[in-house]
Amino acid sequence: MYTKPELRSEKVGVVVGRFQVPKLTKGHLHLLQSVDARHNDMLIVVGNTKALANAHDPLSFEVRESMLKAEFPSATIRPLTNNPSDIEWSKGLDAIIEEAFPDRDILLYGSRDSFIGHYHGRFPYQSVAPIDGVSGTDKRENLRVTPSTAFRTGIIHAHTTRRPIPYPTVDVTILRSDLREVLLASKATDGGLLRFVGGFVDTADASLEAAARREVKEETSDIEVTGFRYIGSRIVEDWRYRDTNDRIMTSLFRAIYVFGAPIPRDDIVHLEWVPIDRMQSVLTDSHQPLGKMLLASLEADARKELATVPWAL
Repeated sequence: MYTKPELRSEKVGVVVGRFQVPKLTKGHLHLLQSVDARHNDMLIVVGNTKALANAHDPLSFEVRESMLKAEFPSATIRPLTNNPSDIEWSKGLDAIIEEAFPDRDILLYGSRDSFIGHYHGRFPYQSVAPIDGVSGTDKRENLRVTPSTAFRTGIIHAHTTRRPIPYPTVDVTILRSDLREVLLASKATDGGLLRFVGGFVDTADASLEAAARREVKEETSDIEVTGFRYIGSRIVEDWRYRDTNDRIMTSLFRAIYVFGAPIPRDDIVHLEWVPIDRMQSVLTDSHQPLGKMLLASLEADARKELATVPWAL
């Protein structure tokens, strides 16, 4: 732990940073120790996000607070939520400073890739010359698996404390033009039962419709379909997530087959045209509700078409 030197300025030294690292870097320590050496009181403001944990922001505020407290036990530490507006973010920073140290003189400090270029608040600031060393970004991007209990504990903690995730998927009911047959697929884990063509949405997909079209191409060898139409969405009871808090949320589409020979690709081992009136008897349990959604959609269309027929008296 860093030992605080003889006290100097009565101003409050303020450091703003993300500190998204497993251990404070030399650059972090250089900045924090420099400020601590100049001031009686130090406020560390930790950038925080409302997004789920991710590669850019893997650590919660509480985890980073404990890391900073271990090195600087006398420091005051506060979270600051990110804001897309520099103006509003600066107002939030000023409010935290004023709440923590009312009626005190303040001096903000920044270093490598610091907040200074985004700050529009009322307090003065200055830069601390950086030292050569590995950045926090480099630390995160170059982490390696280590065969230690602590490493495994960290992974388990991260997954058991995060929010449940509703994974977005798409499923496509590919129908012949007469609406009497539907193209169904089978995976090795389906036990001989069938399912609709579909899969997970990719971050590269511009929309759910784009994801649905991509899945058709990937799993059926690029058959031609037309008339994509959204039916609805629902939770799917996927066996892979049965013992977790995560769920599959799928969006179901209809499409009309035009031409091409359906050949199974990707993780599909079999494709088969099945009569609509036999569909429910061959679908996997997880796709049974989707089959009912398709039948309800077809029945609704039939009722609309029937309503347009001019009946003679």
